[in-house]
Amino acid sequence: MLVSGFLNCFLSYSPQAPTTLSNGPTILECQVDFIVDVIARMERDGLETIEPTPEAEEEWRRKIVESGENTLFAETDSWWTKSNIPGKKKELLTYIGGIPQYEAECRATLDSWEGFEVKKHAG
Repeated sequence: MLVSGFLNCFLSYSPQAPTTLSNGPTILECQVDFIVDVIARMERDGLETIEPTPEAEEEWRRKIVESGENTLFAETDSWWTKSNIPGKKKELLTYIGGIPQYEAECRATLDSWEGFEVKKHAG
């Protein structure tokens, strides 16, 4: 729901989420609740910015790709494997673990801001 290089830029109905395998309102509720909780926690902790690390982004991408390696999802010729883009390596782009697991994994990062660079207010 965040992208390295874009401070405080939250994305809902985002890529690399279970959006393809869920209905819109369900995943939006999960993601918006997370975003609101992140902002509230940032305010409570006196933080000014949040940004995922490139390493955390790569780890998330790798987790998604590996989760689909033994499924037919990864073999599908579709926009959710990038096979519709000439020259792109075919790989799964959708989180297939379900919304409850997705939400749990996202929320687990909040305890220690694991995978994020956060900066406090100056002064």
